[in-house]
Amino acid sequence: MQLVCVDCGVPNPQWATIPYGVFICLSCAGLHRGLGVHISFVRSITMDEWTEEQMKKMRIGGNLRFTTFMNEYAPAEQGGYREGMTIAEKYNCWAAAQYKEKLSVEVQGQEWSPSAPPPNFGQPISRPSSAQGVRKSRTSGRNSTASPLRRDSASPAPNNVAAS
Repeated sequence: MQLVCVDCGVPNPQWATIPYGVFICLSCAGLHRGLGVHISFVRSITMDEWTEEQMKKMRIGGNLRFTTFMNEYAPAEQGGYREGMTIAEKYNCWAAAQYKEKLSVEVQGQEWSPSAPPPNFGQPISRPSSAQGVRKSRTSGRNSTASPLRRDSASPAPNNVAAS
């Protein structure tokens, strides 16, 4: 059997996301790294060292098992997977959280039982309106009539360098 990337179907994936026990391609590995290690911990299948527990997750898990679980998770309205989700949506949905928990429990030799998503799961965390869009400008402290030398450096300021 030839392996394919669980997310995009590219043949011969050289990466894996350990929490889900699935194989992914280089492009998808980059996207997974952007999710953060609390969601997806990515390893090269040839260049990285693996612990016995990580190997066990890959043996117990696998692309087919993950895909089957995600497709069969019900009810879909309560955090299930839907065709066309982005990688971020897919791995942040409740079904993925349940699969990750299931795989971890099974690796420990214990029995897993599903749970309903907590209230407000998947809804964006709102920030106070006072924090929205507040950012100090990098140039707010500069003065256009300042000395041609930077305050913190002996180098001439880039805007005030005369052409020779």
